[in-house]
Amino acid sequence: MEKIEINHELQAVILVPSQELAQQIGEVIREWKLPELTMLVLAGGANVKRQIEKLKEKKPELVVGTLGTIDRISESKKIKTSSSSNTCFRRSRLFISARTFRTNSFLY
Repeated sequence: MEKIEINHELQAVILVPSQELAQQIGEVIREWKLPELTMLVLAGGANVKRQIEKLKEKKPELVVGTLGTIDRISESKKIKTSSSSNTCFRRSRLFISARTFRTNSFLY
């Protein structure tokens, strides 16, 4: 997180396999992050339209989310995951869409 610049452009994505884990990681980041850093949790089960509205409104530097939700929102061109410079995968069983994350640096 110390490499993230506060500029309202997506710079890092943390992908997780479940909604619960996304929420837990989001809570930990909220406790540890810089006050100026904008972070958003995107997980299944929540209203996708509302999540897209929050993306537009908050313009986060960091996103935590489930692969399916991030991929769905990316397909609708509402989030540009290729613009983020870092992607972290939590758990090795995630299947990666090369189309969605083709230009990122991957952290395991």
